[in-house]
Amino acid sequence: MKYIYSSVLSVYVLDEQFSVVKEKKMDSPEKLDEFVWLPEEKQIIDLYSGEEILFLGQKNESYKNIKFVTDENVIVRIVKAAKHSFDKHFEISTKITKKQLSNSFTKEFLLIQTINSIDELDKSINLLSKRVREMYSAYSPEIERKLPDNDSFIRLVISKNRDDLLLELKLDGLMSCTIPANDVESIIALAKSVHDLIKEKERKENYLEELVITIAPNVVAMCGPKIASKMIAIAGSLRKLAFFPAGTVQTLGAEKALFEHLKNKVDPPKYGLLLSHPLVMAASIKDKGKTARKLANKILIAAKIDYFDKENNYAGYQLLEDLEKKINNPRYKTNNSNEKHSNDNILNK
Repeated sequence: MKYIYSSVLSVYVLDEQFSVVKEKKMDSPEKLDEFVWLPEEKQIIDLYSGEEILFLGQKNESYKNIKFVTDENVIVRIVKAAKHSFDKHFEISTKITKKQLSNSFTKEFLLIQTINSIDELDKSINLLSKRVREMYSAYSPEIERKLPDNDSFIRLVISKNRDDLLLELKLDGLMSCTIPANDVESIIALAKSVHDLIKEKERKENYLEELVITIAPNVVAMCGPKIASKMIAIAGSLRKLAFFPAGTVQTLGAEKALFEHLKNKVDPPKYGLLLSHPLVMAASIKDKGKTARKLANKILIAAKIDYFDKENNYAGYQLLEDLEKKINNPRYKTNNSNEKHSNDNILNK
């Protein structure tokens, strides 16, 4: 009986006394994570094909009816037998890990993290703006009510004092009250912090727009940087987006409605992120689903071009132009107000 054990360093063959009788250097140690039979392992197995062999590890498929070690005591003894190479194992494993970490740091990774950062900044801005408004309304309710937009409100209260704002906004200030100066400074200090977050959000949005254009210029041409970024982020990568079925692309961003459909058998969603696309917004109610479906097909083509032909940065404009001509064609308009959207393959990700 022979035991076979693979590591990032070598493929080991051990006898029944757990002594290493043969060692074959591993040429592609990083492929161990794929759980497929490596050429070095097959060569060793073929060499000892006349004997009973037990393999320590996991594989996705069988090879020559090889059995796998399941006894924990045997596993411990096999690993101890290869202990003499531990330092070398550690060195090679470290190199492989560093390489995998380097490969994981992609522009798509940055895009996803940037989108998440923008969403978190947006939530923080809204929450803190609410706090500033509540405090400032006790100081000058007229100004707080006059400026419903958070960005404008924050920008003005940190740039001008209350009296100047009342004069500029033509308010009488009858409801305003006097509070200690240090309390006013505390309110303004928080407003300045919110303003810094707003500026940071704007910087992130500008960076995101530049980033997504480098990743998927044709998808951006089809649906703009905001929708394109969110689609890639939800999909996980441009590659995954390119291999999605059109029905999935059409309903990206409508996952809650989709699961509601699957759970309670309500009507399936006809669009997700695409609802905010100008073509879908301009379509009549009965044609929105049809327009979203055709738009999703074109976006899918653009994603495939971006993934497989990175030098072609202008196909998206032609795809969008063709779609606009088709939609504006009178024959495109439908009189079927009860048009149903098939959700086939929506979950095929």
